[in-house]
Amino acid sequence: MSGGQKASDYVLEPCVAMPEVTRAPDQRDWGQAVDGIGVLSEKGMWEARAKAADDAAEKLRDCLNTVSQIAAANYFGRDCQEGGFLRDRLRSSITSDAGWAAAIDLQISELMKLAQKCAEAAETLESQDRSSAGNFAEKR
Repeated sequence: MSGGQKASDYVLEPCVAMPEVTRAPDQRDWGQAVDGIGVLSEKGMWEARAKAADDAAEKLRDCLNTVSQIAAANYFGRDCQEGGFLRDRLRSSITSDAGWAAAIDLQISELMKLAQKCAEAAETLESQDRSSAGNFAEKR
C-alpha cells in the first residue's frame, strides 16, 4: 500500500439492521385467558386452527361464486368481434382448468385438508392427555 494507507482502510464495515429486541415471553403468563375466551388447551388451539382453515376455505368459495358472475354478459361490444374475443379470453383465464378459479379451487381443497388434519391433531392430543392422566392416577 502506498501513501501510508493500510489494507484495512479499504474494508467496508457491514451495515446490518438489527431486529428489535423484545422481551422473552413470561412463562407465568402461559395458560392464562386469551382474548376473553378462557384458557385454551392444546386441543383448543388445534380446533381454533381447524376453524380458521374452514373459514378461509368458505371465504374463498364465496369469492369463486362472486367471480363466476364476471363477464357473464358481453360488455365489450355485441357487434364487435374483438369484444367477443376479449370476453371469451377473460372468462377462459378465470374459469379454465389452468386459470385463476382452478388455482383458488386447489387452495380450497388444501385448506379443507388442513382443517381435517388440525381436527385430527386436536383429537389425538385429547386422547393422549386422557391416557397420560390415567397413567398418573394409576401410579398414585
